[in-house]
Amino acid sequence: MNEDRAARYHRLKRQASVASLVWGVVLLVGLIASGLSVALRSASAAAAARVVPPSWQASATVLVYVVLLSIGNELCSLPLGFYSGFLVERRYGLSNESVGAWFVDRIKAFCVGVVLGSGSAALVYWCIRLSPERWWMIAGAAFALLIVVLTNLAPVVLLPLFYSVKPLGKDALRRRLRALC
Repeated sequence: MNEDRAARYHRLKRQASVASLVWGVVLLVGLIASGLSVALRSASAAAAARVVPPSWQASATVLVYVVLLSIGNELCSLPLGFYSGFLVERRYGLSNESVGAWFVDRIKAFCVGVVLGSGSAALVYWCIRLSPERWWMIAGAAFALLIVVLTNLAPVVLLPLFYSVKPLGKDALRRRLRALC
């Protein structure tokens, strides 16, 4: 890949990243300004009230809210994600993944994001209920610990979800890499 081609690729990826960031801000501001956030919270609370006992309703409401918000964001940002994550990658020869495989990876990434996002939101709200004055210190310590744990678990748990991991087949290259290490 020559410099001009690489520069075009990175410019397109940066533009897609900025568009994604702008979309996220527009979504959140739009939810607040239009009152849809309150409607989403009410729907989440109603769904949680039907499913869980009263002692768990606050946490369940947060979880349902995050899931619904994530689904809405994913559906609306799917065209931009397809352009950036599939079309641009294929155009520049950096991926040979099929549309179906890309879509399956996108679903897996969405599920991992929902689990981590809802767990994080529930943790923050639990910290607020636990200590309204110092919730941020508790949440900060919990997230610092969570980052350390996820950093150690990601190569073992998360990466195999998206990539096939197998030993390097070329013995000479393996020996050279080990020597470098």
